[in-house]
Amino acid sequence: MLCLKGLLDEYMVHCQVVGLTEKTLLNKRKELSNFYDFLTDKRGISQLHSMSEFDMKAYSDIDKNQDYSLPAWRQ
Repeated sequence: MLCLKGLLDEYMVHCQVVGLTEKTLLNKRKELSNFYDFLTDKRGISQLHSMSEFDMKAYSDIDKNQDYSLPAWRQ
């Protein structure tokens, strides 16, 4: 099973390795943090295999001004 937090952490390392700017990394970290928090808090999903296109659609439909971030993932 693939843990979402682990995948997101790996993706952020990849973004650093390919040389994205600090501002881009900050924006990606915030958006991924919001996405992670939405999946875990609102949808009860922590594993990749549990996610569906309906979860993605639900996230894209939410008000982007809401903050779903968890301090644990921002570390």
